Amino acid sequence: MEAGERIETEKSAGSGRAWFVQATPLRDQNGTVIGGVEIALDITEYKQAEQAREELPQEARQAEAGAQVDDPVVDLPPTEP
Repeated sequence: MEAGERIETEKSAGSGRAWFVQATPLRDQNGTVIGGVEIALDITEYKQAEQAREELPQEARQAEAGAQVDDPVVDLPPTEP
């Protein structure tokens, strides 16, 4: 962050954990960098799910892509008043 710009990156730890890291400079009223704020979000489970999805056979990915959120699971007959 020496240039005073926001940084976003993904890091992996030796423990197998994956992290999304964002660092942003903290500036005074004159725009001078006086510090910084950093957040780190554990994205290990997201990365594992992403990898598992990539390992699915092509047919499963195509079926997943064709699925509609609003497709009914069960068609019920209309109820009478």
